[in-house]
Formats: sequence, C-alpha cells, structure tokens
Amino acid sequence: MGLEKLWDKELKVFNKYNNESTDFGIVKVFGIILLALRFATLPALIVLQIGGVKDAVSNGREKTIDFYVTAKLLISVLIVILLIPSNKDNVWSMISVIWVFYSLLETLLYIITPIYCSQSFIKPKSYKRAFILGVLNYFEIIFYFAFLYFYFDAIKISNTCESGPFSNLVYVYHSLIAGLTIGFGDYIPSGGVGMYLSILQGVIFFLFIIVFFNYNFSNIKK
Repeated sequence: MGLEKLWDKELKVFNKYNNESTDFGIVKVFGIILLALRFATLPALIVLQIGGVKDAVSNGREKTIDFYVTAKLLISVLIVILLIPSNKDNVWSMISVIWVFYSLLETLLYIITPIYCSQSFIKPKSYKRAFILGVLNYFEIIFYFAFLYFYFDAIKISNTCESGPFSNLVYVYHSLIAGLTIGFGDYIPSGGVGMYLSILQGVIFFLFIIVFFNYNFSNIKK
C-alpha cells in the first residue's frame, strides 16, 4: 500500500468519527484531537501497514504489530543498557531523546485512540493479545522514562540530595516506582524537570490502568 493510500485510509478513519460519531461537545473535540495527532505518527503507520498487505488469513498485520511492539521494547532496553551512564552530549543520546518522545506519543495514541474512538476502528481479534501488548508497551515506557531521568539529571538521593549520574539500575528502579505511583523512597525527583517527568509518568500510569487495562481486562472476562 502506497503512502497516498495509507494517508487516505487515515483520513477515512478521521472523517468517519467526525461525521458519524454520536459524541458531542468536549468529548468529540478530544476524539478529533487524538485522531489528528495520529498523522504525526505516520512513520509507524507505514511500518505496520507493510505487514497488512499480506493475505488476511496470514494475520500479517497482527504479526507485524507484535514484532513492532516487541522491537520497541528491546530498543528501550538497549538505550538504558548502552547509554546509562554515558556522556549525554554524544550524538546517540541526542537521537535517543528525540526517539523517546516520538515513541511515547506514538504508543499513547496507539493505546488510547482505538478505545476512545472505537466507532471508527475494528475491534481487536483477541483482547488477551491486546492486553499482553499493553503490558509490553508499559514496560517500554518504564525504560524510556529511566533514560529521560538520566538525560535530564532528574533524580537525586533523598537524604543527601546527591545528584547523578547513577547506575542504569537506579534509573530503572526510580522509573518503576514512579510508574507504579507507590511513593518515592531513596531517590526523589530533582528540580522542575524531575517533577514534570514524574507528573507525566503518573498521568500515563493513570491512562494505562483506568483506560487500557480496565477496558481490555473487562472484555477478556466477557
């Protein structure tokens, strides 16, 4: 499928929600914003569409999504292993920061939009599979935030206020604690950037638990 056809397909999804959805007011405005932001993740849509050109019986699109989500998780792990701690000014760290923010946006849109604008999307073939992919996405986000805490020097030791760099395990530990919202212990956010990152990660955790996991788990039980 060419880029033009892929673009037309996304426009059809957008127009279907805009013209046929029974949502109104701020609810519909939010849905339109989510669908509009999907155009910013066009590179990922192209990758996923490559698998979709296969015969439907082969589940080509589903296999491509499985591969893509798993690959993104592995990339997040490699970023943490290879770049923490290291010189933040090297080109790989800078490229990784851009990739992390793009990937976070793409992942959140992939998770939330098909649920919020469900009238415009085909239901998943398996909610169990969607749930497992969501778990992989969540751990991907944990590792990405671990890198962001390192890159922006955003955590410090609570008692001594000593700042990093720390080992990669420390950043993953702090990211997991922040992601589970169970309260900070030995390490706390440092400065305004650390607070903003912690707030953002807490919001993402809320969206995963309330929106994604609750939605898919309730459908698994049906």
